[in-house]
Amino acid sequence: MDTSPSKSVLVSTDPQDNSFTDTIISYFTYNTAGQRIADSVIEKLTDVFNPGTYKRIFNYQYANNMIYGVETATELYNPTGGTEDYTRRDTAQLDAKGNIISSRGKTILNSGVIYTTVSNITYDDKPSPFKKLSNFKTFQIFPSGETLPFEMPQNNNRLHTVEATDYGYSIYNYETDYTGKYTYNSNGYLAHIISTDPSDPNITEKAIFVYKML
Repeated sequence: MDTSPSKSVLVSTDPQDNSFTDTIISYFTYNTAGQRIADSVIEKLTDVFNPGTYKRIFNYQYANNMIYGVETATELYNPTGGTEDYTRRDTAQLDAKGNIISSRGKTILNSGVIYTTVSNITYDDKPSPFKKLSNFKTFQIFPSGETLPFEMPQNNNRLHTVEATDYGYSIYNYETDYTGKYTYNSNGYLAHIISTDPSDPNITEKAIFVYKML
């Protein structure tokens, strides 16, 4: 598996707050077919308001055109008690090209509170450039409930995503629509995307893709 990452380290800092550091160390495990079957993630927050150390274990199974996942999150150290252990179970359905077209996630908190996230996604028929970048595929196989445009890369490019999370007392809806907003190179890969910010329709975003032959 010389082309697949076995470990990643992500360190985030805040230039406005010297006391804040978020360090995430992840380990990835694969089967002989190259499918990722497990992630082990340790996150350490150095923060005045919500410090702590957390562990997340992800396990994945593949069967026909389905992916099943279980995520377990545990507090190792949290003096403020600001978060809660939970288990999340996901089931996703794939299309003929291997893209996730629908999924359902069920999160169960230790307190017994349950909430669900349901997602539906459509794609174009062009190759996704992010599919070739293994470093973009870290511990996000399933839609999260608010999947950002370049997270969770698939074989093709996402056109329309609808995600709804039911917390029991309210439903949070998140939608992104890139239909008609892609421009492609002659080889089918993305040239640029012009779209509006999902959080503010008055903001226009343009992403330009530059490729290098390896």
